[in-house]
Amino acid sequence: MGLSLLWVVFTLIFLGLGICHWRDRATAIPELKNTIRIAAVMGVPLGAKEFVDEVNEFVKKLNARLAGANRLAAMGYFAASATALLSAWLTWRAVLP
Repeated sequence: MGLSLLWVVFTLIFLGLGICHWRDRATAIPELKNTIRIAAVMGVPLGAKEFVDEVNEFVKKLNARLAGANRLAAMGYFAASATALLSAWLTWRAVLP
């Protein structure tokens, strides 16, 4: 019976981690706001708009990758939780008449 309780504990741990990753997939890093004024040093424009656009494009790609990684991790934890629950059920079935 002790082994089955251990499997139940693992089920709950994996389920909790899966829920955390599933919730984190919707969290995104905010993009930069284009509040930088166009400035010039010695008559040469600094290109602040281009810089903000490049950073925002990088942030969009990073957010997409992080969402995918969190989704994949959540699915893995849910599968591990189901496997642990199945192991607990098999242990109960072997012990109980």
